[in-house]
This record gives sequence, C-alpha cells and structure tokens, in this order.
Amino acid sequence: EVKSIGAYGFGTCAVKHDGTVWCWGANDLGQLGQGTSDADPHPAPVQVLGVKDTYWVTGGSAHVCSVTWQGVVSCWGSNTEGQLANGGVGGFNGTATPIAGISEIHSVSAGANFTCISTKAKKVLCAGANGAGQLGDPAFGVNSGALVEVPGQEGIYEVRSGATFVCGLSWNAEGHRCWGDNALGQLGQGVLVAPLNGSETPAAPTLSIKQLGGTAGATCAHLKSRRIACWGDGTGGALGLGGETATDTPTALALENVAAISSSSTSRTQCAIVRGGELHCWGLNDFGQAGVGGAP
Repeated sequence: EVKSIGAYGFGTCAVKHDGTVWCWGANDLGQLGQGTSDADPHPAPVQVLGVKDTYWVTGGSAHVCSVTWQGVVSCWGSNTEGQLANGGVGGFNGTATPIAGISEIHSVSAGANFTCISTKAKKVLCAGANGAGQLGDPAFGVNSGALVEVPGQEGIYEVRSGATFVCGLSWNAEGHRCWGDNALGQLGQGVLVAPLNGSETPAAPTLSIKQLGGTAGATCAHLKSRRIACWGDGTGGALGLGGETATDTPTALALENVAAISSSSTSRTQCAIVRGGELHCWGLNDFGQAGVGGAP
C-alpha cells in the first residue's frame, strides 16, 4: 500500500496510503525517525514517529524530509550544515520536527546537505549547505540553519536537487532555472564554470518540460515530446548518452515514448519508465543499482 518513495544516502523511506512514513537502512544520524541513533543496519521498515497525513518524502545524504497534505514539512536526521531548517547548524535530530512557519508549499527536495522548498506564493526557500551557492547566496561557504529565500526565482513551480545544485521548473513548464555548483555543467547554461556559480542564475535553454529528475551531478528533464534530455556530470554514464563526458547543454537521449523518470537524488543512477511499463536505467552500477544483472 505504498504511494510514494524516496531514498537517502544509505536507506529508503516509503509513504503508505494511510499517510504514515516507513524507513529502513542506516540510522547513525537518526535517519529512521525513531528519536535515537545507532550504528546498526536496519533491513526491516520502521514507522517514523510523529508524522501523519504524508504524501511525499525526499532524502539527502543523511537527512529526510516529508510533507503533508496540509503543507506541513518535517525533517529529521543529519543537521551538519543546517539542512533540517530548525534554526541550528550542527549535530542531528532523530525526531521528525516540523519546519516553523511553513505552509502552502508545492514541492520539497533534499540535496546532499541542504533542503529546498517551492511555495504556492511562487518563491523558493532553501536551508543548509551553501558551499557551492545552493542557497543562491554569493557568500559561498556560509551555511544557514534557517530557510532563506533564493533571489530571482519567483515563479518556480517545482524544485529538484542534485548533490550540490538545484534546478527549478517554472509554472508554465516552458523553462527552468538552476543554481549552485556548475563545475561540470550542471546548470545547463551552455558553459562550464568552475568551481562555483551560485549567485548567477540565468535561465537555461527553453525546453518544454513535464518533469525534472537527475542524479548527484546531472539533471534529466522529461520533455512533453516524451523524450529525455540530460546535462551535467557524465561520470559512470549518468547522462545516458553512451559515454562519460560532461555536457553543459541539454542533450536528448535516444529513448522515446517516456512516461516518467525517477526523481532527482544524490545517487548517480537514473531510471525511466517508457509507455507500456518497460523500465530503463543507466549510470553507475558498482553495487548493482542499475538493475542490469551484475556489478559493475
């Protein structure tokens, strides 16, 4: 009875139809939401305490955030860079804690050590690491334990995060904007900028996008043409283009009739479902995560 699922660095969380959240995997920084931490593996799902009416869950390297139908966002796990948006920076919190003052949100996305929220007021708010400008703040390296508004991102409908960058889809789905790390073309601006480009957020080339996905260092867009275009870090074949070369320009894959792509994450493997139900995956397979029958 699962309706949505999300993964963090060494674990997975699922939302059931009754609105409860269940997680399994690592709990060294309280990722299971039990109010405790330990160094043991947890292969059996446990219910996250204190959250209900949930419809979406997203994970970073070692933290998890959920959102309810009423627009309440709760986060738990690592807070080393302030990614829980609870006002502090450092340590961890094993108890799911609502972010104060947040309601009427549209999407939530966790990067490696930061969290971004798009609101129905058409603003983007982020908290946590800013080492690559993920908060849209030119003061690189100045992290924030509280949500701050990303400047110049009015009109963003949906946010999706990689490890150290963010892309947002506009309300008309005809354009997107990206900010953060651009060392490997992750921002899709047609130019490589190393190492940082956090405060420069020009619109990426116009695409008719239905859904944003991607991996730790790359972005993939599910287009209205039922194709997929990817850009950024090609390490391990993450772009699905048959090589490992980085590209700073959205480039279409050979795959056609695509119905959906996996949400962006801090992994380096991307999957897509084509119409009829066939599943295609590409990228790193060092632990068999591409599901092709072996590793690597």
